[in-house]
Amino acid sequence: MEKLKRLWRNEYFKTAISILVLIALFLIFWYGSILYFNNETPYLVVSSESMRPTLEIGDLIIVKRIDPAQLYAAPMEGDIIVYRNKAGELVVHRLISKTLTEDGYLLKTQGDANYRADNFFSDEQYVGKVIARIPFIGHISLFTHTAQGFYLLIFVIICLIIIFMLLPSSEETNKEGEKRNLHKILNLNFLTFLILDILIIGFTIFSLWGTFSFWQPGAESTNKWVTVRGMYPDLEYHKNFTKTYLPKVEEVFLYQGLFTYKIDCRMDNGQIRVGVPTFSWAQFSILILVLVNVWMITKFLLSKRASTMEQKSET
Repeated sequence: MEKLKRLWRNEYFKTAISILVLIALFLIFWYGSILYFNNETPYLVVSSESMRPTLEIGDLIIVKRIDPAQLYAAPMEGDIIVYRNKAGELVVHRLISKTLTEDGYLLKTQGDANYRADNFFSDEQYVGKVIARIPFIGHISLFTHTAQGFYLLIFVIICLIIIFMLLPSSEETNKEGEKRNLHKILNLNFLTFLILDILIIGFTIFSLWGTFSFWQPGAESTNKWVTVRGMYPDLEYHKNFTKTYLPKVEEVFLYQGLFTYKIDCRMDNGQIRVGVPTFSWAQFSILILVLVNVWMITKFLLSKRASTMEQKSET
């Protein structure tokens, strides 16, 4: 029993257990998502320009398998679906036509930014319907799927492991006889609190009004420059997106929900180009900001209370 207690107090053992728990949680989340969305690929990343402005390169899309009979097909207003083409590649386009035959449904799609529609395909090639998108985060996957991105990721992981191994554990620090001062701890907590607040507030502002362009080697485009946009620049992008062969946008509509927003566009031909529910990083950031502040203030008050109790006991 004593050996087990010593083993549990070991920092490296705790780290190994934490890593195993994280891996287990990830596997539970992944296979739970597969069961819930009834789809082997519930999370995909947009890598092409064919669905602009509705879907942008780097968007993480959530795909749910529903019965093809329940899919809605119409130009501009149809459901956005994922299917496998004859080459086995996954394609994300809008469903514009659906025909029932003796062998099932024949489906036809077209990218919102494409001039021509795709060829008809059977419902056996259909994968699922896009029910939501999460901006920004898919760029990580696109970048790490390139050779340079993969090697950079490995390099960062190795550096983090080396740094962790060089840092002294809490037991080693105690053995060296280092005494921690409460005043220094409170100052460090305040600095951490300040940095976190600045980062979260900055990200909140960016997710509402920011834009940033960068080179994305993982994009399927001759021009690898891509842009991430906050909610309001995204609204303007929808409004100003034009192609000579597409109807022009007359009006844009922004609908906001709980941690989501959606942008629809009324075209000059009377049709409505229906958007996709989009995860709101701004609302999520505000929630995180509130939780971080509550946690830091609570931690500060508890530390101060402990200090006061210690002073009273000494007197």
